[in-house]
Amino acid sequence: MSETLTDEEKASIARRFIAHAPPGEFNEVFNDVRTLLNDDSLVRRSVSQAFAEYNRDQYIPTKVQNSEYKCLITDVNDLGDSRFYDPRTRQSFKFDHLRRESSDYEHYQLDEKSETWRLAWEKELTNYIKERYTYGSCTVIGETDADTITLTAFIESHKYEPKNFWNGRWRSNWSLTFSKGQHTCELTGLVKVQVHYFEDGNVQLVSSKDITEIIQLQDETMTAKEIIRIIRQAEDNYQISPRQALHQHQKKYFGPYIQSFYFSKKISQRIQNHLCLCFGTQADENNQPFPGDGYNKQEMLRDLFLWSVYKGRIGTAFVLLLHIKARTGAALLDAALAKRKASLTIEMNQRNEFLDHAEKYEDYATKCINACHQKSEQKTSRILLSRKPIHGEATYMQVS
Repeated sequence: MSETLTDEEKASIARRFIAHAPPGEFNEVFNDVRTLLNDDSLVRRSVSQAFAEYNRDQYIPTKVQNSEYKCLITDVNDLGDSRFYDPRTRQSFKFDHLRRESSDYEHYQLDEKSETWRLAWEKELTNYIKERYTYGSCTVIGETDADTITLTAFIESHKYEPKNFWNGRWRSNWSLTFSKGQHTCELTGLVKVQVHYFEDGNVQLVSSKDITEIIQLQDETMTAKEIIRIIRQAEDNYQISPRQALHQHQKKYFGPYIQSFYFSKKISQRIQNHLCLCFGTQADENNQPFPGDGYNKQEMLRDLFLWSVYKGRIGTAFVLLLHIKARTGAALLDAALAKRKASLTIEMNQRNEFLDHAEKYEDYATKCINACHQKSEQKTSRILLSRKPIHGEATYMQVS
């Protein structure tokens, strides 16, 4: 007997869909949710609040009158009743969370005690955004509680490439609180990345990193410059951390017997430039630009496949595997990696999972090899004994 969901259960599921909408695909998700619910009254009554939560969480940029800069929609500049304020232009506005349009502008009185500090940070951060983010926006907000000043900055940059089957968004927020006469304070930050790739599959990456630094409080301008230095360093480190983690996993799980497996200086630069391309940031001027580096679809699939393997995303890895031309070798590599993980794992259940994983991929590779063997025994032997690299410098002969 089928179980009927209540309206609240339907709305709860719909809100989760909305909350996890990929960058640049909110309208598509909303239209699908609306079709599934088939009840506009329920959408307005129970799901519309999810639109506001999504926009605040994603730091959605909106145009405001009399300004060349966009204002970000956040929890901090939320005045309630769908009204927000833009500290840069000293005006509040009504924001339509579905259409993402601003209207009904009014003058807004800022907190004057924190304003000189806020202006200094806003100036330095705006220059930083222009330098680093092609499609970036920022909003800096100042608040005072008695003699305590709190400054919060938000950064958002996105690039939507639906024709090329991917969309991405970069977000970060930074905050510090200090009192008069204080010489140091803590700067806290949170960097978030969300990317959706949907050609020949459906892969979504969501990643974040918390950052904490102690800074010296000087005058407004020097303090703002020091904050930007820390932000620049932290965001640079976060962009290159995936390739560093990949290198460490390679060394730990494969050992030295496969020299320079997959990871090389050239490929590491490709990954860094690819991240820059995704989020509209600027790559190092001394490095080759990503589009001219010969990075083709198969290499991208290989990168995604290996990263999924290292991160234990077995289902995702298998979907990607089916679209890799050298998938027999890739399956053998995956099996070798899983066995290596199993040998280094103390926890029995996890070890068994890795061994089961290795068995499945070995079985897949065996079926591929047998099918090839039936057509040509000589060709199959030549492939398995080949020293031609299939991933990095790893060959069929090494992994089989």
